[in-house]
Amino acid sequence: MAGVIQHLRQKTEFHLKALEFAISTAYRSGEVFGATWQEIDFKNKVWIIPKERMKAEKEHRVPLSEQTISLLESIQEYTQPQDFIFPAPSSGEMLSDMSLTTLIKRMHEQKFKENSLGYIDPTQNRMITTHSFRSTFRDWSADKNELSS
Repeated sequence: MAGVIQHLRQKTEFHLKALEFAISTAYRSGEVFGATWQEIDFKNKVWIIPKERMKAEKEHRVPLSEQTISLLESIQEYTQPQDFIFPAPSSGEMLSDMSLTTLIKRMHEQKFKENSLGYIDPTQNRMITTHSFRSTFRDWSADKNELSS
């Protein structure tokens, strides 16, 4: 995980910030792609996802770390306040899963050239996906919960 984050931070592609945001919040890519600036409460460091955008039709309040707030602040000037936080580069519309899948594939290929391993999900023995990070967070949370019980 740390290697992927480090690699992401070396990249300049604006929409890779969406992947970093998804990782830091452990949210589905659909919620991340649909995120707007109006949903971010910088003062209270929370992302308020309206119920209309949630699968369970219930508002979600997502705490944001200092690093996540910094990430948002670093890109805020590149979009309009009424726009998506992570617009598609060419259209300004919502990003698609394919855009991040393509970028992850490129990152994997670059890493593979460096270490002959790339970014492989050890439990699935295949290239990582955006869902891999949610799954990693779920596993980490379960492990932490077991340790505290």
